[in-house]
Amino acid sequence: MKKNPCVLYIEDEEDDVFFMRNAFKRLGMEECFHMVPDGERAIAYLTGGDPYTDRARFPVPTIVLLDLSLPVLSGFEVLAWLRGHPQFRSVPVMVFSASVRAEDRLRAEELGATAFLPKPTSGGQFLDMVRRLKKTWLCTGL
Repeated sequence: MKKNPCVLYIEDEEDDVFFMRNAFKRLGMEECFHMVPDGERAIAYLTGGDPYTDRARFPVPTIVLLDLSLPVLSGFEVLAWLRGHPQFRSVPVMVFSASVRAEDRLRAEELGATAFLPKPTSGGQFLDMVRRLKKTWLCTGL
């Protein structure tokens, strides 16, 4: 595994958070999983703002998993913010969305999303997706 990987999951749906956290736990990666429930807190986490000032507890993410439908600031706004800050331009951002709208996919791509993936609908799908993320983005030599 790459040194100290950190995944930041930005999601407000409690069921999705439960399944994602469980998938990371089942794969022995619980320590690299961090979550915030809205766009405003995502930016606070990313900038090391209060209450995320302790970078030992809240490290800069290796990868961001981003829902589009978020309270306070939308996923599109968070993505635009990330790509507007040089220190985050190279961080992979995987958009997870239940949207099947082509314009949502196009807008995410235009804003710099690394990938636009359908949101899993079952615990098993979350586990499969985290396995793929682990292999592709968080591990080497698998």
